[in-house]
Amino acid sequence: MKLEGWDGRLVDYLQEAARREFRYGVLDCVIFACDGVELQTGIDPMDEGRGLYDDLKSGVKLISEKRGSYEGIMDFHFARHDNVMRAQRGDVVLRMVDGLKAYGLVGNGGRAYFKAQGLGLVHHFVKDCDMAWRIT
Repeated sequence: MKLEGWDGRLVDYLQEAARREFRYGVLDCVIFACDGVELQTGIDPMDEGRGLYDDLKSGVKLISEKRGSYEGIMDFHFARHDNVMRAQRGDVVLRMVDGLKAYGLVGNGGRAYFKAQGLGLVHHFVKDCDMAWRIT
């Protein structure tokens, strides 16, 4: 169940994340999405993995060991939308970016926001994402 005031916190979080530096294990795409989920629900999908990786290779290995896959991180806590176009503000999406899976958060106007190395906060259209989870 979403916490009261989640929508305002999400707006503030997206603005803050845009200013912060990308860093594996601190603010990468997975941590970005999981922090967004936690501020909405109080659930941290990465609670078992925080502080345990500091580069892409060790992050992928940790995710595989803890949840089996990137998809498994969100599948453990939330239901997938049957169609990515059903995603609403605050939901989590997954998209292939430069050959890698990346998590994003749905904002307004059919856009999803992603934390990207060297690029800050970037957006892609939700319709171009591969899957989505209903954050409730």
